[in-house]
Amino acid sequence: MDKHADLFKLLLPPVAYERADERLTVLVEAEGAQLDRFAEDVAALPRELDPRSASYLLEDHERVYGLPDECRKAADTIVDRRLRLAAKVAETGGISRDYFLSLAAALGYTDVTITSFKPWNCEMSCEAQLLSESDRFAWRVNVPGQQTVYRKFTAESSCEDPIDAYKQGPLECLFLKLQPADGDLIFNYEA
Repeated sequence: MDKHADLFKLLLPPVAYERADERLTVLVEAEGAQLDRFAEDVAALPRELDPRSASYLLEDHERVYGLPDECRKAADTIVDRRLRLAAKVAETGGISRDYFLSLAAALGYTDVTITSFKPWNCEMSCEAQLLSESDRFAWRVNVPGQQTVYRKFTAESSCEDPIDAYKQGPLECLFLKLQPADGDLIFNYEA
């Protein structure tokens, strides 16, 4: 017998009810089973609050954190959805080079480097690259081994298709979305 059903039977006054009555037993067991299921759901609630182990509330967590978004496509498995959600929750924000490199590593880009520029001054060597004052806010994101994807307008293309289109990857999308307001990002996909 279920534990809540047993407790319900103990609550019944022995003078007013016959505890062995079949109809009463069915009613008490049904109510007890409902409370047992509710107690199991309450016991599972702490696991549901953590995005890394959520099942029932996973869709709600994704909705709150805006997933899937334009940079992160929908995941196929629950494990992938949990990992993507945990990465989104862990994004605290930042404008440092290390923060952006950690974002790249979380997306699986392990060889990414970021080059920053200094404006040219008279104390630099003659071979130094001539850069303006505004170039100090630019970063060159070096992504070795990544191929750029171009789509050209052809005779079979629709009239609505662009003449020349460039498809960016998730790394570029995320970096452009989170870049510092005064910064410029230049992506270099050459090895």
